Amino acid sequence: MTMYDSIRHDVEEFVNSNFPKSSEDEKTRFTTTLVEEFDAVLGTLNAHTDEPQLRDAIRTLKKLQEHLVFLPVDKTSHDFGFICKEKYKELLRSELQESSTYQEVGESIEDVLKRHHDFNKSHQFTHTNILPYLYGIPKLHKPEPRMRYIAGVSEKGNIEKKNEQKDRDEKGRDKKRVKTRASTTPAHQEASGLLKLVLATLRSKDEATFSQTGIRRFFVVESVDDVAVHVKTNYARLRKKTPRTFDFKEMYTKIPQNQIVDYVMSAVAEAFEYMTSEKGANVEAQRAKHRFEFGKPDESNTTSYSVAEIRELVEFIVGNTFVTNGGKCYQQVTGIPMGGNASPDLANLYCYWCEKQYIDGLVAKGLQEEARNHADSVRFIDDWHGVRRNIERCRRRSLFGDADPDGEGYQNGLHSDVRPGQG
Repeated sequence: MTMYDSIRHDVEEFVNSNFPKSSEDEKTRFTTTLVEEFDAVLGTLNAHTDEPQLRDAIRTLKKLQEHLVFLPVDKTSHDFGFICKEKYKELLRSELQESSTYQEVGESIEDVLKRHHDFNKSHQFTHTNILPYLYGIPKLHKPEPRMRYIAGVSEKGNIEKKNEQKDRDEKGRDKKRVKTRASTTPAHQEASGLLKLVLATLRSKDEATFSQTGIRRFFVVESVDDVAVHVKTNYARLRKKTPRTFDFKEMYTKIPQNQIVDYVMSAVAEAFEYMTSEKGANVEAQRAKHRFEFGKPDESNTTSYSVAEIRELVEFIVGNTFVTNGGKCYQQVTGIPMGGNASPDLANLYCYWCEKQYIDGLVAKGLQEEARNHADSVRFIDDWHGVRRNIERCRRRSLFGDADPDGEGYQNGLHSDVRPGQG
């Protein structure tokens, strides 16, 4: 669907819902007029001619905002779309009140923030006395467009200026550097650093065992570059195989919260055990400024974390996602929030534990060769890539039971182009 198609589709919905008694010809004329006006606004903005025209364009956009909501488009940060304001409000209401993801709470916003303040104070985190709100962005790259819901924070009352080194715009004027934070942001940031250390440790452990056995248990990649390096390195072996990808329909908002904590902490414990054996002594996860590493408890005076202390942090961020919309307070009771700093790390470690258990199960049954067949699989959070010979086995597993096939012969999920070689 092109941007023009998306604009016309939403305008038609707006016209049909607001003018149900008008004739079809009147609706068509009104729709065409609105689309042409919007197209003219885009042309004015692109031209960047002079200030008066730009001001006129902005006034027109503000006029349109009386009935439409402008939104960034998922996966394409340089594009934006719009949707009928009433339709958007209805979608948000449905997500908050009718889905199994959120639950309205009797607790007041002030009481929730007080608990978050006490947790932050006990961990020496800077507290920001604000809860996020839920907003949606359209996923137009899907065959059937739907919304991705994100727990976010606005700039209002949440601005941090860096006076020492100010950014400047094209006219040399100072720009504010904005850091948006909520009451759980410091805990998310700390947990993200710790969990990234765990992921890096498990990757190192897996590389060591893979070189000896040819069996891989760690499939997490951080970017498309990791996939490209793997394909180039193993091109002779992979050239005759067909790459396939799967994309989870929904991951963040569907993982049971009790499983998230248990699976993530099992992975954390594994990393601690591995580093303890490597160093020959008990270790702690330590933070020195913005760097996290494993070290012996008496090695430095840096902030350190035991497994139990990391669990406390994980339990807090998983169980304390609250959003405020329309003056009401809702708690996320299933899954983890889109928009949380630690959410990708939690999802990666949750899936790592599922994948590791599956591979270990094959080995326990004496199916080492089948386990080796998965060595060319990779996963970027909720985008999974493999080759034809083992794809159907994975497709049948519960872990991939809600996955959508992105396509055959290309790595669509990671926004790259990987095709089978000839011959």
